[in-house]
Amino acid sequence: MLKKKIQQALATHPPQNLHMPYPEAAVMVLLTDEVHPHIILTQRAQGMKTHGGQVAFPGGMRDPEDEDLLATALRETREEVGIEPQDIELCGRLSQVVSKHKILVTPYVGVVPADVRTVMEVGELDAIFRVPIHFFLETPPTRIDRVTFMGWKVNMPAWNYGRFHIWGMSALILSDFLNKVEGYRVPNQQETS
Repeated sequence: MLKKKIQQALATHPPQNLHMPYPEAAVMVLLTDEVHPHIILTQRAQGMKTHGGQVAFPGGMRDPEDEDLLATALRETREEVGIEPQDIELCGRLSQVVSKHKILVTPYVGVVPADVRTVMEVGELDAIFRVPIHFFLETPPTRIDRVTFMGWKVNMPAWNYGRFHIWGMSALILSDFLNKVEGYRVPNQQETS
């Protein structure tokens, strides 16, 4: 049922493609198939040369051997959090985003069993954690960053969940997902003051 709901929502909101000559990466937005779904997130290891210590979706750079970006997202998800491709029901994809390091990122959305086992890739991750979707829908962001990139102005939310700070590109992808599937709208800065 969750998969069908997400597929229908994504079908009515086609993803935006950015035509930019940047290196490519892909991430997987994973939701647990249960009455109150959770989103699976990671915290990158502090020592990573890019985005060290930041909250992220499982994913990474496209390898030359990857057939396409979906293959990249599935491979990286298996490597980082130990979830096998056959355990992921693909629902579609979200709009592409560009990281501050000028990497073109394509997010895919998938559903996994509620009891799916995760195994952290030591050295690349410090944590794997789950956040209930309702947390983002019911909890106002701790702040809203007004970001301008290549002439576009975007309100980017940030949330604190326990010891984790969810912000930046991950929050942008998350808010796109919540908007398309749950009708979430990022509040204006005045609404959160």
